[in-house]
Amino acid sequence: MGCSRKNIIINGGIKDQYDQMFKGEEDKERILEYSIVELANESIRRQENNGLERYDAILVDEGQDFNPFWWTTLRRVLKDGGEMLLVADETQDLYERAKSWTEEEMLKAGFRGPWSQLDICYRTPNKLINHLKDFLTAFLPDAKIKLLNPESDELELFPVTLTWIQTKLEQEVPQSCVTATLDIPKLANPNAVAFPDLTLLVPDHRIGLDCVRLFGENNFNNVLHIFDQDSQERKPKKMKFFMGAAQIKACTIHSFKGWEARYMVVAITKSTDLAAAYVAMSRLKRHPNGSYLTVVCSNPELEEYGKTWSPDNKSDPEVKKSMIDRLKEDQQKTLQEFLNS
Repeated sequence: MGCSRKNIIINGGIKDQYDQMFKGEEDKERILEYSIVELANESIRRQENNGLERYDAILVDEGQDFNPFWWTTLRRVLKDGGEMLLVADETQDLYERAKSWTEEEMLKAGFRGPWSQLDICYRTPNKLINHLKDFLTAFLPDAKIKLLNPESDELELFPVTLTWIQTKLEQEVPQSCVTATLDIPKLANPNAVAFPDLTLLVPDHRIGLDCVRLFGENNFNNVLHIFDQDSQERKPKKMKFFMGAAQIKACTIHSFKGWEARYMVVAITKSTDLAAAYVAMSRLKRHPNGSYLTVVCSNPELEEYGKTWSPDNKSDPEVKKSMIDRLKEDQQKTLQEFLNS
């Protein structure tokens, strides 16, 4: 999308303004969120009567991350009688933009009536969906997320291996993540797993760099990752990140948005946003030959929940109910102690 905006701006004859924008002191987030789009709107205005390229159809995926202002801009390059489609998943709203799509904004954007809703999930393994529902109930009760139902509870056509590793210290997370990643091929035996199919998601660049170093110590020196202490160096690494590359993949939870994987390890620390943790776990892709998800967690708040991932507890609904009830009681107690302090 960035390239399209730049082409529109160049065609409008205001490339100098575009280049100058990044040399100033304006906040980069604001530039990407608003300023570039404002410039694109000005360029569109200049070209409206002079060869502006328009489109028969415009399709927007990951709509929960889409600013209504961007949508309004796209409408200006739609041909008369053309169609636009917006597809969104509120459960993946990491950037909290979905709430900006108010009823008033929807009307301004040209929508009429309610959203068309999907009720069944065709990507996530059934067993994981049930665990994710428990996670939402216990830790994100106010999120107002409607999780899709499994395709079928009767037949497990897409087997999944779920592993929860609870660590006492956050310093143990990088080593546990690397070990868990390299252990997945053993878990999948006799099915063959290529190392380039393995994906590691971590909450921040510090942990990511530690993991890359540890991979190197295990003779895996060619890990495809986006990590860097210098924020300016991260962008080119993100541009090169490609799930089809013949390397182990590692990136932050936020940078993995829109992707999915069959063999995943997810790191969760005490500072990891729980909504982000939920999104990371939900990126597992089902497969007839099985999917594998390992969570490495140093957040003690999630330890009881993690125990429900154990094979011994997987079919006992009373264990899950008891766990959720205890978590709710602990949360209420913590809130009351805070109010009384």
